[in-house]
Amino acid sequence: MNSFETYKREISIVDLAASIGYAVDKKKSSGKHVVIRNEHERLVVSRKNDAVYTYFNPGDDTDKGDVISFVKKRLDSFNTSIEIPAYIKQKEMFQVETVLNSFNPGAVEIEVFKPQKKEFKISRYNLQDGKDFQVLKDRKITQDTLEDETFRGKILNTKYKNQTNITFPLFDSKGEVGGLDFRVSKAEGKRLASGSDREHCMWESNKPKVVKNIIVGESPIDHLSYHELKNPTGAWYKATHGSITSKHIERLKEEQKQSGAKIIMASDNDIAGYGMALKVINGCKGWPTTIGKDRVKMLMPEQVVSGLSEEFISKNNQIKNALGKKIAKDKKYYICRKKQGEDSLVSFPATQHMLRYMCEKLIEKKVANVELDIPHNAKDWNQVLENKKKVLTTKNKKDYVVCFG
Repeated sequence: MNSFETYKREISIVDLAASIGYAVDKKKSSGKHVVIRNEHERLVVSRKNDAVYTYFNPGDDTDKGDVISFVKKRLDSFNTSIEIPAYIKQKEMFQVETVLNSFNPGAVEIEVFKPQKKEFKISRYNLQDGKDFQVLKDRKITQDTLEDETFRGKILNTKYKNQTNITFPLFDSKGEVGGLDFRVSKAEGKRLASGSDREHCMWESNKPKVVKNIIVGESPIDHLSYHELKNPTGAWYKATHGSITSKHIERLKEEQKQSGAKIIMASDNDIAGYGMALKVINGCKGWPTTIGKDRVKMLMPEQVVSGLSEEFISKNNQIKNALGKKIAKDKKYYICRKKQGEDSLVSFPATQHMLRYMCEKLIEKKVANVELDIPHNAKDWNQVLENKKKVLTTKNKKDYVVCFG
C-alpha cells in the first residue's frame, strides 16, 4: 500500500468524487479550481503546482481538507463493507486506506453536472386580471392602450414584496401558460417565475381574426409602446423575454405558414436586437446562424451567396478603407466566404453595423417574408414613446403662458 502522503498527491479528488456520483460543474469551474456537485452539495477542488489536492465545501466550514478528509467525511458513500481485523485500533483510517488503495481512476467516467429544471406551477401565484397598471403608466403607456382588446387578458397583476406588480404570462404553442414575466418597477427591471419555460414559451397578444403581421420583439412593454405609436391593424405581437431560441423560430415559421402573414422584427436597436432579426430571417429558410462574441457565421445556399457577392466585395472594400493598414491585415474584420458542398459559410464581424447590413441585404433580396422595423434613434420602442411624450410635454408647457395684469 502507498503512504497517505502519496495518496494526497496522486489521487485526484475530482476523480474519486466521480466514483460516488459527483459531476463537474463546468460553468462554475475555472483554470484555478474545479467545482463538483451532487444532488445535495457543491465542493470546490484545487491543486497548486502539482502539490496536494485540496477541497472545501462552501456550505459547511468543517468539510474541507485533502483526499483523506474527503473520504473520512463520506465513508458511508464508499463500499467499505469489509471485515476489519480485531487488532486494528484506528478502524476509520483503515477504512479510508482501503478505499484509496482500491481506487482505480481508469475505471471512472467523469460526468458533467446538469442542473435539474424546476417545474413551473402557476398555482403558486395569485394571478388577477390587470387593473393596477402604474408600472406601465410610468413607462408613458396610456390607459387606452392597456385596455385595448388586443391586450385584454394578457396583462395581469400579482403581489410581490407587498407591491402590486405587472405580470406577463408566457404561452406555449398550444396557448397554455408555461411561465410568468414579472415587472415590479422600472428600476427593478424584470424577473421570471421559477421554472418558466423560456425556451418554448413567449408572451403574445390576442390573435386577430385576420393576421396581417406577426410583430416580434424582446419585451411586451416595447410591443405596447409600438401599438400606441403605430396602431397597426391585424397585428399579432410576440415577445421572447430576451434572446430568441430555435424553438421560438420554429413556432414563428409555423404560425406564418398558417396565417400567410409577414413577420415584422421590432426588436431593440443594438447587437442583440439585430442578431435576433438575422436569426429569424435565416431561420425562416432553415439556414443555421451562430452569433459569437467576435464573429457571426451563416450557412446558406451557394446561389444566395453568389447573388450577394458584389455587395460583399463592396462592403469588404469599405471595411478595409475604414481600417488602418496594420489593422486591415487582420481577417477577423472582413466578410469571409467558404464553399461547403452546395452551401457557403459566410462569416463577418459581430458588430451592430454589420448585423444591420446583413439583415437589410437579405430582406432586399426577399429571401424571407420578413421586414425590419427597428428604431434608429432610440434603444427600443418604449424609449421612442417616452421621448415623444417628453417632446409633447415640453411643447405644451411653452404653448400656455399665463400673463397677470
